[in-house]
Amino acid sequence: MVEHKPQLLRIADAAKSLAISKGQIYRLIAAGAIRAVKVGPQATRVLLEDIEKIAQEGIPPAAIRLLRRGGGGRER
Repeated sequence: MVEHKPQLLRIADAAKSLAISKGQIYRLIAAGAIRAVKVGPQATRVLLEDIEKIAQEGIPPAAIRLLRRGGGGRER
């Protein structure tokens, strides 16, 4: 059986592909709209499939409200 490994993007690359800031990517992670994976002590990656879904379907309404409020934030 072949194991499927998800493709991961750096936060900066995800932000660039969606034309939003890195801070907004972290807010989308906090809102649950994008899944994140810690790959090192200071490295976080996001799933390419989540970025593609947002690019095609848009940001979920609940996450939009969080972005407007400026809530959420980056975990360290």
